[in-house]
Amino acid sequence: MKKLAKITAFLTLIMLCLCSTAFAGALPDTGQTISYNDTAEIPCPAPGEDFYGQDAPIPAHTPNWTRAETTSPIPQPRGQWCGTM
Repeated sequence: MKKLAKITAFLTLIMLCLCSTAFAGALPDTGQTISYNDTAEIPCPAPGEDFYGQDAPIPAHTPNWTRAETTSPIPQPRGQWCGTM
């Protein structure tokens, strides 16, 4: 019985570790261009400075629009496109 419990716990741990990467993905850009401290607008802080890590200095993660039936990218420029999940 102890052996079965150990095997079950081990397999559960493995499955949890493998599944966590399936939900990882880039977040869309928020459009923030200004950084702030506790009370006012500030220049974007460098790594290691106070208030570093705000969204303004971080580059945007633009969506990759690819046709569903092929792996070739959609030619630019185009009109409006709808994204599907």
